Amino acid sequence: MHRTNHPPLRNKINLTDSAQVRAWARRLGVSADELKAVVEKVGNSIAAVTKEIELQRGKLPGFTGTDPA
Repeated sequence: MHRTNHPPLRNKINLTDSAQVRAWARRLGVSADELKAVVEKVGNSIAAVTKEIELQRGKLPGFTGTDPA
């Protein structure tokens, strides 16, 4: 049986790849657990994760510091 090795998706974070989790956590300045929590909340799109982390830090316009939910 031959396993096909697919290239990683450039715009998604793969939480099953520990090296990718460490790299993205370091790049975004969060812990691996924080990264996993954000991915569970907004999905694994790098753009969505980055935006959510910036919102949590108050770096984006319109941030009020309150949870709309």
